[in-house]
Parts: sequence; C-alpha cells; structure tokens
Amino acid sequence: MIKRIVEVSQAGTFLSVKLGQLVVRRDGQAVGQVPCEDIGVLLVDHTGVTYTHSVLTTLLEHGAAVVICNGQHHPAGMLMPMEGNSVQT
Repeated sequence: MIKRIVEVSQAGTFLSVKLGQLVVRRDGQAVGQVPCEDIGVLLVDHTGVTYTHSVLTTLLEHGAAVVICNGQHHPAGMLMPMEGNSVQT
C-alpha cells in the first residue's frame, strides 16, 4: 500500500491522535482525520501548528517520518523511527 504524505501549513491548526487516527482541528472543529498507519510522512510547514506528543510517537511507531519546516518553509529537522533505520545502526 502506498503511504500518504500529510502536509499541515496553516496557522492555528492543532493535531492530536484519537483511536489510532490523526485528527486535524482548526478553531476547535475537526476538519479531517487520517489513520496513522496510512501516513508515510507528516510535513509540518508552519510555525503556528501545535501537536501533542502522542502524534509524534504514534506516527513513529507506525513507521512514518515527521518533517518540521522553519519560517522560510525549508526543512529544519526530521524525526525517523529508530526501528529499522540503518542510519542509527
């Protein structure tokens, strides 16, 4: 199965996990949700996005990468799962 790339690039967006789903909220309203096992990359491209710790750990447990961008929309860092990652070994 091809994994999804989820880009979050709007200020005021809040990400959380509920029942194995990545939940995207804006202004307190859920605007979307995606099963965490379907996500290959989460790209956070705005400094005004907030997320819970469980978003990061759940996505990493499912093998997804998390890319964080800076204010100029360039990648500033990347979180990769430890298991199965040859860079750490």
